[in-house]
Amino acid sequence: MAPVYSKINTDDKRRIYESYVRGEDYVDVARLLNVKRTTAYNIVKRAEQNHGQIERPRGGHRHAKVTDAMRAVVRAVVEEHPDFTIRNINRELCTRLPQSPSISQTTISGILYGLLVTPKKLEDHQRREIRIAQNNRDTLTPLG
Repeated sequence: MAPVYSKINTDDKRRIYESYVRGEDYVDVARLLNVKRTTAYNIVKRAEQNHGQIERPRGGHRHAKVTDAMRAVVRAVVEEHPDFTIRNINRELCTRLPQSPSISQTTISGILYGLLVTPKKLEDHQRREIRIAQNNRDTLTPLG
């Protein structure tokens, strides 16, 4: 049967390391906390290597290629041309922001998902209806 290991919480690790820093016998503190001597030694050694940090920070900043300006352009393109495909949106993005890094169609799809826009394939007659509606909206003049 395999031995059962228990995870040592950060507070206990901190107590062991602080007793080492104060010059006390950290092995005695470890014994009181039911931590093996070698584990206590490794806690102290790792903390010394990390300049006194008991736990190393996990994760970190997620590097993103998509800027707020790119999201704004994608939103504007979708509002201006609701019949554009993802490829057309990407081309328009490259045209309007030539200095921005090129991004994939999957990334464009992720931006649309974040904007709560679902890209759908439109049939030719649907594209025609959208264009007619846009033309009618542009030619209408407000009353008054």
